[in-house]
Amino acid sequence: MRRLFYVVALSGLAHVTSLSAQHGVIREYAALAPTPEAVALSPLFDASLTDVSICTGPDRTYYLTGSSVAQGVVCASAQVEIWRSTDLRDWRKLRTLDFDVERFLAPEIYWLQGMFWLALGREGGGTELLRFASADLAGGFERKQITSHGADPSIFRDDDGRCYWVMGAGEIAPLAANPLDGLAGAAQTVTLRMAGGGPQQSVEHRRGAHLAKINGKYHLFVTGRLMRNGLGRTGLAQGVDDVLVAASERPDRGYSDFYVAFPHAGQTTLFRDRAGDLWATFSGADPRAIFVGRPGAFRVEQVPATEPRWPIGFSGLDKPARFPFGLMLRPDTSFIYEQGMGFARAVPLDKVPGQRAEVPWIRDTFIMVGHDGSYYLTGTSGNMDGINLWKSADLKRFEFVRQVWTPEADPSKWYNSVPDRLFWAPELHYLKGTYWIAFCINAGKFGKNGLLKSTSGRAEGPYELAFPENHGVDQRIDASLFEDADGSAYYVWQDGMIRRLNAAMNGFDGPEQKIVPTDGQRVGYEGATLVKIGPWYVLTAGEWNGGPNRADGTYDMMYSCAKSLLGPYRPRRVAVPHAGHGVLFRDKTGRWNAALFGNDRTAPFRAMPGFVPVEITDTGDDLIIRPARTESSTVREPAIRQGDWVVTGVQTVRGQNIRLNGNLVLEPNAVLTLEDCRVEILGTRSREHLVDWRGGRLITRRSTLGGFVSEDGTPVHTVFHLYQGEWEAVDTTVQYSYGISFHGQQGRGVLKGTRLRAGPRPDAIICSGRADITLIDSDFPIGLGVYVHKGGKTRLDLPTGQPLTAVYDARTLTPGVEWRLDLRNTRVGHWFVFLRNIGMNGPPCEVALGESKRLIVSLLGHNLTGALALSNDLAEPVKLGNLTLCRADKPPGISMWGLYFSGSDTDLTVRGDTHICELMQGGGRLHLAGTFGRNELSIGCTTLELSGTAVMTLDHVHLGARSAGANDVIIGEVNVAGDAVLTGTDVSVRGVRFHTRDRGRVSLAGLDKKGRIEVRREGGPIEL
Repeated sequence: MRRLFYVVALSGLAHVTSLSAQHGVIREYAALAPTPEAVALSPLFDASLTDVSICTGPDRTYYLTGSSVAQGVVCASAQVEIWRSTDLRDWRKLRTLDFDVERFLAPEIYWLQGMFWLALGREGGGTELLRFASADLAGGFERKQITSHGADPSIFRDDDGRCYWVMGAGEIAPLAANPLDGLAGAAQTVTLRMAGGGPQQSVEHRRGAHLAKINGKYHLFVTGRLMRNGLGRTGLAQGVDDVLVAASERPDRGYSDFYVAFPHAGQTTLFRDRAGDLWATFSGADPRAIFVGRPGAFRVEQVPATEPRWPIGFSGLDKPARFPFGLMLRPDTSFIYEQGMGFARAVPLDKVPGQRAEVPWIRDTFIMVGHDGSYYLTGTSGNMDGINLWKSADLKRFEFVRQVWTPEADPSKWYNSVPDRLFWAPELHYLKGTYWIAFCINAGKFGKNGLLKSTSGRAEGPYELAFPENHGVDQRIDASLFEDADGSAYYVWQDGMIRRLNAAMNGFDGPEQKIVPTDGQRVGYEGATLVKIGPWYVLTAGEWNGGPNRADGTYDMMYSCAKSLLGPYRPRRVAVPHAGHGVLFRDKTGRWNAALFGNDRTAPFRAMPGFVPVEITDTGDDLIIRPARTESSTVREPAIRQGDWVVTGVQTVRGQNIRLNGNLVLEPNAVLTLEDCRVEILGTRSREHLVDWRGGRLITRRSTLGGFVSEDGTPVHTVFHLYQGEWEAVDTTVQYSYGISFHGQQGRGVLKGTRLRAGPRPDAIICSGRADITLIDSDFPIGLGVYVHKGGKTRLDLPTGQPLTAVYDARTLTPGVEWRLDLRNTRVGHWFVFLRNIGMNGPPCEVALGESKRLIVSLLGHNLTGALALSNDLAEPVKLGNLTLCRADKPPGISMWGLYFSGSDTDLTVRGDTHICELMQGGGRLHLAGTFGRNELSIGCTTLELSGTAVMTLDHVHLGARSAGANDVIIGEVNVAGDAVLTGTDVSVRGVRFHTRDRGRVSLAGLDKKGRIEVRREGGPIEL
């Protein structure tokens, strides 16, 4: 029987030397090198088109066509649209060709020989050519089949007037003098070889060959997906759609190796504008593309690549051999082409005094928050003759502190055993009351990594070697440290090696072991670090995906996680593209970030320090780590907007970071488009402001929208009232919300989400009222509003942590439901069930809950009376008014409850050993009773709101977080307004702000304060 061990003991095995030329970096010859002012590339216009083709016509205007798109995917169509523009900005549809039952893909338009032509790929294979009879494209046309095989055809006309038919991934054949007469010779197939790729690299999904002549040389463009060891560029299993290019002296043979020219551009064509400048079309079709399924275009930069460069560090001279004829093509650097990480920016860094390299540089970036509240940075840097340290107060600039360790020249020391020894990849850690530096050095047979200890307790040192032996640890590299919750410290290095340190940190206590995920794959080949996020141990490491080092690929941060230090660890996946050998670190607000330095040709910057916020989602059985969807906030300082933002007409905002201290209101017929934006809605308390649809339409693309975190670390949540209107959300993140709600009875709320994501504390999409909701390829918590007032019986099986395709509506739930939810390949990490309209006299309604790993159940009713016993396993059914809530087969796994009661006749007593996350009471009396001394009934206070004449009494109840958080911040609010009253005895509290308004009052006796408590009195008294 085959056995897979998750942690492999390696004590006594021979050490393996793994350092060679692992660290190539190309600064000057980058496929992407966006300027500091770069903004996201925008579509030319809003239409469902891809495989875009543009030509310049006889009137010096531009003509465009492309493939049809359905649900974000290219599809064959019987209709081919042709668009026209005089300036590449304003486009109008000129004509639609209807081929009845025949369907085509990838049409391309050309102006050749005084006529317009269309090259067409037939559905199922084969190519055709169409010639229009008139120059205005209004008349008839003649059409001929050119080949019975092949796809994605295009025409190339050489300077001598000869035309060539170009197909697929590089088939090139001469055409007859009259191209409609077909081919004049056999096709030659160009072999696609990647420059420096090697046997591990492959190119999948090759297509869209296009030929152009640039500076007298023939350039062949092919779209493909670079793959290596099962992962594509940027770490995606399906890869990304890049445009590759090779060059030759002849049109049909003799081509060089290919290199990546236009990352994420999809199937492309080239054309010249009126001024003669070279342009390429953008047809994004992968998850990392800046936009998908709409037409785009950009200027092509032509970069001389003739001189070898000394990049940085020890990597020597990089010859520009991959660029044929000394010319590199790349997209216009004033635009960003990759969403998410494409927005990342480098942080300014002081140059190391005496450094030979012309520019400040760093590799293997390591950032941490010191015990003094300062940010410290180190990494491979300077002349690599010592370990350098920088410092920052706010992550906006790093100032050089000093070289904290320049070892003595004693030739008997192990670290001096090699002449001109070099240091790299140092990491700074604070453990056991002082600072430690794990570092690497090329010291020959005496080792390549070691550990330093600060003798002063300060980050700047001085430092001494921690181990007494006159040798390093072993021949592997990239050392790091990890301290567990019990105080145990571990040495972590290379690709997941781990060994426990002794109490004095001057030796080891136990054998070395290796963390191996359950799929048997290494997490990455170098740069291993270990951090703990909640209950999860997270191992990160750098890996080249899509291509090897010094070739076209990406140097990505991979990760694997487990709930036990030694596993089992989940299969590896990408955490942050381009982040490679970096580190996950928490900033002073508690937010997690990834430090990076840029090491591949498509990184947003190279050999400079940078960081990006990451989104972390704990599903219970997995931990999802990904870069924040929009990083535009790292590019621009936020603009404060005071007062309500009321949209009445049509507005478009791009690339802005807006802090709105008011409501966002969409009036009837209003249309607001947000592209590459971050909108944070401010307020002194949660729910103070909202996004309110009053019949208008909101379009968000590559944007983040929601509440914010105040300066004291308190999350302030907003609410989304999509009662009447529409929200089209593409590549959008929602943060700090109290839900996207649909309660309208007059109109209808419509949400169309494609790759809609949950940011920090997003709450849920709350399906209620009259609503149409469609989610495609998304990841978001869902709340199902099950209406019980018309009776009925239903069973709910709610899987978590896996892609789900399902429809929920009145047919699958209860007769009272008027909304519809359509999920397509969408992951629901957390389910909410809202049992609405519970009454004392309604027809019986039974809801049975199946097993679900993450489930919150809420009860909503009016003028309810009696006693209510809550439990997480529903061992006993909950009976309240006309509702019976029970388990289906196994315990449903309810994690917490929500209670929402109204009506002056409400009179309820609630007991149970459970947690209530939200509680809202608008009238009547509510008594929550725990057991003396235990406080087993707790209220999280993410929402605890009393209004009207509500009276709530607490006995032996806990308010707020159960345990102390890392930063001891306010996590909940108790809001008492109107004539409401909150009283209680034997109440414990942690991390709560009490707030009164109007005549509301609070009186809690026997209070046990376990953490930070705040009081904000704007109404009646607060007695604690």
